[in-house]
Amino acid sequence: MIENFVYKKTILSGVVTDVAVPSFFNIVKRPDGVPQIISTNTCLFKMAKNNGFQTHFYSSQAQDQLAQLKSYICTKWIDDYVDGTSVTKDIDKPVLDTFLLDKIEDIDFSKPNFIALNLSSAIFYLWD
Repeated sequence: MIENFVYKKTILSGVVTDVAVPSFFNIVKRPDGVPQIISTNTCLFKMAKNNGFQTHFYSSQAQDQLAQLKSYICTKWIDDYVDGTSVTKDIDKPVLDTFLLDKIEDIDFSKPNFIALNLSSAIFYLWD
């Protein structure tokens, strides 16, 4: 075990990524959390920055797939925001989740880090 290393597995719950991700990163616990999200008072990235962490948001999803949620995850407090479009150069085309493992190798672990990995493979769809 690495000293001072803490990780948590989490599951987002929402009908779509645009709802689930901002609700999670802003600790929204009840319906109509937009005012809470806009205030950024409970934004995990903001809290991490205020506590001396480097912040990272890595997603294998394409830029277009994340367009609606980007405004609601406190990007002002994210030092390193990277999505799948950085690899594909196509705003509609995601990359494989293995891309996220490559990004982790770029992080300086001698400093405190708050890292969020947004996997495409974790998304499943319900069909009638």
